[in-house]
Amino acid sequence: MPASSASRRGSADGACAPPRGGPWFSGRVRRRRLRLSPAPHQVLSRHKPRLSESAPGGKPSGCGLGGRYLFHVTWCPASLRWLRPAFAEVFRLLKPDHLCVSFYGWSQTALFLDAWQRAGFRVVGHIAFPKRYTSTVRLMRFQHENAYLLAKGRPEAPAWPIGDVIDWVYTGNKLHPTQKPLAVLTPPIASFCEPGGVVLDPFAGSGSTLVAARSIGRCFVGVEVEGAVHAVAARRLNAYARAIRRGDCVGLA
Repeated sequence: MPASSASRRGSADGACAPPRGGPWFSGRVRRRRLRLSPAPHQVLSRHKPRLSESAPGGKPSGCGLGGRYLFHVTWCPASLRWLRPAFAEVFRLLKPDHLCVSFYGWSQTALFLDAWQRAGFRVVGHIAFPKRYTSTVRLMRFQHENAYLLAKGRPEAPAWPIGDVIDWVYTGNKLHPTQKPLAVLTPPIASFCEPGGVVLDPFAGSGSTLVAARSIGRCFVGVEVEGAVHAVAARRLNAYARAIRRGDCVGLA
């Protein structure tokens, strides 16, 4: 189930926040078979999420890495076997010299690093999202989220660099089990995606990344495989569009 939106000219500069670790990226996306609506900011479609079917234009931005792997993983659990092929497609589609922000599960860090590096990404930063509450208790109390900043090629420094610590805001997970707050998504989008660019989220979930992108003047492309979650994202984006027309966007986060 994908939720997608793209500009008529097809540039894609943006971010992605998948539930268990996926990419954010900025750049251009190659058009294949995805049907785009006439609207420049909103496209909602439902299909099996192949990143090669994303949107018009060139390539999205991501990260590049050469040389040998720092992590070489020979075994991967079935639940995470999508990592290598997914990030290979992400890297192929991303525009050279752009950035990708990928949330990830810390307990599977080696698998994510292996997939990123095999695809060609280069790790250039890390973002911590401290929480004011405990989400899980095991050997420790879990009180933060994580994301890596990945590069394809040699991106230029953004005009307004963000800090690598961003406070997390609790959403209540009312729309999705791992719903991301808009306050966490907007700073990377604003820093790594120029105004009018396209934010690409191939693991769109309830559409938080897409709403965050729209709220600060970026277009968006989203992909989500679960039909029920896609419906939630579609309703949310439609409600946001109606609120914009009314001039009232309060409470839509």
